[in-house]
Amino acid sequence: MREATSARVAHILREDGFEAYVIHGGLRAWTKAGHPLEPVPSEDLVLLPTFT
Repeated sequence: MREATSARVAHILREDGFEAYVIHGGLRAWTKAGHPLEPVPSEDLVLLPTFT
């Protein structure tokens, strides 16, 4: 279910001109593979749309 939501968000981002991908396994897989993370300042956080 989460990957389906990620795919929809990535699709919307691509339509808006962003280069977006879905990571199989999500953030957990990304960090387990040793890839870097960056902190996001709280003022840059926004609510994502809710899909029903």
